[in-house]
Amino acid sequence: MDTIRREWSAQWRNLPPQLGFVAGGFVLGRLFAMGVGLMAEGEWLPFGVLFAGFGLLAVFFSVAMQFVIGLHHAILMSRTRIGFMIGNYLMGMLVLLLCFVLMVALGWLEFAGAKNAAPELLAVYRQAAKVLLHPLFLAAFPVVGVILADFIGALIARFGKRAVWTMWGLWMFGSVVLPRMMEASSGKDTLLTRAGGALGALLTGLTPTSLAVAGLLCTAAALAATVQMSRHKRAEA
Repeated sequence: MDTIRREWSAQWRNLPPQLGFVAGGFVLGRLFAMGVGLMAEGEWLPFGVLFAGFGLLAVFFSVAMQFVIGLHHAILMSRTRIGFMIGNYLMGMLVLLLCFVLMVALGWLEFAGAKNAAPELLAVYRQAAKVLLHPLFLAAFPVVGVILADFIGALIARFGKRAVWTMWGLWMFGSVVLPRMMEASSGKDTLLTRAGGALGALLTGLTPTSLAVAGLLCTAAALAATVQMSRHKRAEA
């Protein structure tokens, strides 16, 4: 309980800004949708919940950075790493769960107020809401989310700028370079298209159970790696 109280006292001030990321993203998205709607003859677009999702992504990275800062302080104050991690994980789960619930609630308000939304779009939202509000998903999201966030934080705490630049490079390659390479090689028999086809066939052949097991193994590996990197983290002046 002492570790939980310490993390709460250290992080509770971050909770309003983190909720503000989601709420602010929603407001920005609605303003953007209104501007686009004026140019598209009043067509309704769900940019509010989409921008709120970007806000949730910002919260995810704030949880990762809080791990970096908290681990540094814990080592300087001679606290046990495991004790710090227990409190940090529980606080991170609470933050992610509250921000996620806020995003879903704002999305519900957005779709409830839609007057000229396409029926197909509303059907997609209802189906997505069933998945997002399922008890298993609500339980898994904060747990998996904080483990992955703290894994990123542990990488940054252990390797510093090298980890930041490496992750940035991988992100840019996956989001910018790789899609352009796939587009350029579309319809051609190249090593890239073969690899993409083989990966697609592998993923489509997996059952939901096997996907869940794979996700569980990856999450467990991230947790083990976080513990290991935290153990080797040294105090810095």
